[in-house]
Amino acid sequence: MAKKGSIPWNKGKKNIYSKAILKSNSNKHKGSYEERYGPERAKDIKKKISIAGSKRILSEDHKKRIGKKTRLRLTGKSYEEIHGKEKAKIIKEKISKNSWPKKMKGNFPESTLLKKRNNNLGENNPMFGKLGKEHPGWKGGLSFEPYPPTFNKHFKLSIKQRDNFTCLKCNLNEVDHKQLYNGQGLITHHLDYKKLNTTEFNCCCLCHRCHAESNFNRPFWTIFFRSILSQRYGYKYKKGETLLQ
Repeated sequence: MAKKGSIPWNKGKKNIYSKAILKSNSNKHKGSYEERYGPERAKDIKKKISIAGSKRILSEDHKKRIGKKTRLRLTGKSYEEIHGKEKAKIIKEKISKNSWPKKMKGNFPESTLLKKRNNNLGENNPMFGKLGKEHPGWKGGLSFEPYPPTFNKHFKLSIKQRDNFTCLKCNLNEVDHKQLYNGQGLITHHLDYKKLNTTEFNCCCLCHRCHAESNFNRPFWTIFFRSILSQRYGYKYKKGETLLQ
């Protein structure tokens, strides 16, 4: 094993691996952590990744590159204008190939998909007819509350800049997020799920996937994200309230 700080022997070298080795290395990384290592080891790996991600600090040069690409995307320019025709073509092919509806259609026969659709229609759906207060996801109508005037584009941009334009949970950056989600940027998430509590101590950046995941088991995610902000920026929290420094 190489010593920490030493220069890898293959740094800067190209075309040093055969196609067989490249294919073998690619196959080793296919599938989820659970499939590759088992549930117990996968849990430890994900925990280590989460801790390492919370301590990740981007260089000023990296931040400038992210900011430059983000500004270009916000101007409404196409992939061709930003990356050039050749690279834009590759990006579009990757997005099209990784589109989840196509993956689902490829993994299930048509008969299975039809059965799933029928089971989720009408009275076969366990949520059929359960609206408003009767729905298990009802939170007292919080989703109908308006956001305060302070929750504007300038505030959202300040949160993104603080979090280095990356998701606080999975570290997906703004540029890649827009490529995956049809030009949509990272989401500004309220840690305590209270829209009126719009402060830098109560907000963070999340990607669409992590934001959807955080809507379940909310008390856990509130503590989880607060612990990251506390370690990274020195914020202090006590009994669900924020102590301003």
